[in-house]
Amino acid sequence: MKIPKRHPWLVGLGVLATLVTACGETTESGYPKNVVDTFVNECMNNADGIDYAREICQCTIDRIQVAYTFDEFKAIDEQVKSGEEPPEEMLDISATCYSQVSEEQTGSAYPPQTIENFMASCTEGDETRQEACQCAIDRMQAQYSFEEFVQLDRQIQGGEEVPAEVTAIMEACLQPGT
Repeated sequence: MKIPKRHPWLVGLGVLATLVTACGETTESGYPKNVVDTFVNECMNNADGIDYAREICQCTIDRIQVAYTFDEFKAIDEQVKSGEEPPEEMLDISATCYSQVSEEQTGSAYPPQTIENFMASCTEGDETRQEACQCAIDRMQAQYSFEEFVQLDRQIQGGEEVPAEVTAIMEACLQPGT
């Protein structure tokens, strides 16, 4: 049993803003304010229907400023521009912000788009699997934090085997009367 295909729940949140020449006002961490504003605007433009995008994007850049110096941020931006993925730590920052804001706004650490994407991928147009897929996402939420869920997804998409615990959840939910 494979975990349903990954959908881009994090669209735009790991993408670094195009840096502008650093002039003028800076944040407490030394980032030019125009770079921070550009990051938030670009992030929101790429959020593609994600609820609470402004809050998620602001949280992300706030945490990036704590985790990375501006010089490190510029170096990462150059790597991303050349086609590399952002570091996993930066993606984890985005996932944490997404989870935190979702929890604050909806009471669930798993954002609604993640659940919807999971359900759509799991059912793959077969509505008879709706109950089993709902069972699976409910059990995943009970067993894994959102950040752990994202990490599992990243590992699976990277070619690693689906962990036995995840396979067991999926198989148990597919059993009649579960």
